[in-house]
Amino acid sequence: MTVPYQMDRDTLAKSFKKAVHKNTMEITNVRVKKVENDSKLKAYASITFDEAFVLHNVKVIQGQDTIFIAMPNRLTKNGVFRDIAHPITSNFRDMLQSKVLDAYHNTNGDDQKDDSFNW
Repeated sequence: MTVPYQMDRDTLAKSFKKAVHKNTMEITNVRVKKVENDSKLKAYASITFDEAFVLHNVKVIQGQDTIFIAMPNRLTKNGVFRDIAHPITSNFRDMLQSKVLDAYHNTNGDDQKDDSFNW
């Protein structure tokens, strides 16, 4: 089986950076699934960009003083967690966090029934 086109990691990063700097990338949807427990993890979010690309497993975390988002990550062979995807600029990160936290605060948990969260 051949893949017709597979963008390498560097090309994808350059594409996102270019879109962010041109202010052409838009967050078109944010879905939130609240987690019912007593841990610091409060929710998972899925973020859609330009109705064409989705990022799953963004976590909403309650810190000591504030609530924030954590990007999807994986455990490396060295035992260190590394982000799989993350914002390149602080402006985009602030905007992304703002959109996710707005959705988190404005959801009543109905998104939990959404099949898109059955990863």
